[in-house]
Amino acid sequence: MQKGGLEERVVEFARLLRENGIRCTVAESIDAALAASLVGMEDLERLKQALRAALAKDPGRHRLFDYLFDVYWRGAWTAVQVPGRRIAVRVEVEPGSPVERFLSIYSPVEASWGEPGVEPPSAAQARALYRSLALLRRRLGLEEGRRRVPRRRGRIDFKRSMRRSLRTFGETVRLVRASRKRSKTDILVLLDVSNSMKDYWPWILGILNALRRLPPGSYEAFLFSTRLVRATPMVEAAGGAEDLRRLLSRVEGLWGSGTRISQSVEELLESHTPALHRGAAVLVFSDGWDLGDLGRLASALAELRRRAGFLVWVTPESPRRDAGGEPSTMRIIRRHADLTIDLETLLNTRRLLRLLPRSSA
Repeated sequence: MQKGGLEERVVEFARLLRENGIRCTVAESIDAALAASLVGMEDLERLKQALRAALAKDPGRHRLFDYLFDVYWRGAWTAVQVPGRRIAVRVEVEPGSPVERFLSIYSPVEASWGEPGVEPPSAAQARALYRSLALLRRRLGLEEGRRRVPRRRGRIDFKRSMRRSLRTFGETVRLVRASRKRSKTDILVLLDVSNSMKDYWPWILGILNALRRLPPGSYEAFLFSTRLVRATPMVEAAGGAEDLRRLLSRVEGLWGSGTRISQSVEELLESHTPALHRGAAVLVFSDGWDLGDLGRLASALAELRRRAGFLVWVTPESPRRDAGGEPSTMRIIRRHADLTIDLETLLNTRRLLRLLPRSSA
């Protein structure tokens, strides 16, 4: 079997594991593909050991892993029934370039929002999301307002100094200093709804629902996978989390598709210019998995960072940064983002506060 075909089968196998309760990240899938390329398919027992080490870190899942391995790599079934689950195995690939075949396996072109039974986060998690978004707006004050407030440091405020001197019969005892108060920043949210982010669709729904609590006009929301869709009108029109889910489910050809980050960012830069300005903070929620042109991605992110005041990139999980442990796209993202954090950090306002720049307070 050619190397490309083996890599595609490993990606498909990793997706099969995720569908049946064995959590494996994109970075672990990359490790598995590298291990499979070294071991080969001549000895399936060695291949099983290599893939198990990369994809099934929990010993309690080894028995299920072995069963799924035998089903996928040794058997000829297209569907197998497991107690409480249904395993669907698809080996055929769509015609096209190797990259297109890889994408078609990793992220199916068509998917339905309703199938996974997406539920929003709990009330406590929803409150944490709102607090984090409010903290970003307050702490990342990127533009100065007209109002001046007393500060220990700043320019001398002669009007306040003269008014205060009336307390000491016209004698100026101490000069008052003041600076312009920074306005709360506008926030622009980009949410990745591709198939690799399927496990985190509930959090995407939670972020959009949290935006509803912010003042109108202070935020913009976009969904992206292979294209970009503005979700702000749906967020503003929704009467609740369930109503929002129903409105978003009507967007066809977006949920569960592949990922084209560079194309989506370019569309944002070209078609939604008013939303991007130096007083806006951009928050992207994505695993960064993109098989597109890396140079094009770097150019798009550089232009996005140039136009926006601050760029925060949130990954679902903390990626492993050892050799081969994270996609090449994440190295580009880290180079252009002001702050790269995981979802757990976003939900922890104390930890997030320590990471945000003090100069913007």
